[in-house]
Amino acid sequence: MKTLRSLLLLSLCFPTSLYSSCATYAGWFGPSNYKECILDKMKGQTTFMLPLVEEQCTVQFACNAEARRKFEDCISLLGGPGIYSVPICQSDVREACKPAAPSPSSSNTTEILLDKDNTEIKWKFCGTKAETVSICVTDNEKHSIITRVVGHFAYKAPCTLDEPFTKVIGQKAWFEDRYDFRMNGEFNCYYVEFFGPANN
Repeated sequence: MKTLRSLLLLSLCFPTSLYSSCATYAGWFGPSNYKECILDKMKGQTTFMLPLVEEQCTVQFACNAEARRKFEDCISLLGGPGIYSVPICQSDVREACKPAAPSPSSSNTTEILLDKDNTEIKWKFCGTKAETVSICVTDNEKHSIITRVVGHFAYKAPCTLDEPFTKVIGQKAWFEDRYDFRMNGEFNCYYVEFFGPANN
């Protein structure tokens, strides 16, 4: 397994020449999320390599350092990446990525609307499937702590503020800065609000 791991890393870190470093490739041309990472690293590989690739992409796009550590510890405990160990350990990571419940001392902490001018937090649509619409944060200029994302969707056109917008709370994905919204159909207009603590 170590030999396969080394060969895979070598092929990914030096895609064009011996002068292309791994860090440069990942920073400039590499994947920006977990799904892109899987597709990128599986090019030219057999399905036998999928657990190893999933392990690497999970580590690369874990939501935080604690989740990354828990995943690595779990994989090590189960004897390495495999078709059973990776899904099991990813389930453990999901728990580490869930927002912590507010403590009694902070339960009254004020939550405010971030980026009122829509200039600091950049996002894009990054997937739709089975009545779910996903957005991905692509730039968070001030590195604001995001505690809640609310999507407002209108199903009728033309869209005006007088038309009723359906409010949907985004569910945070565990492996990247992505939020999923459960929808009841196609929408014509939308806007997204990001919320965070007042002392952000």
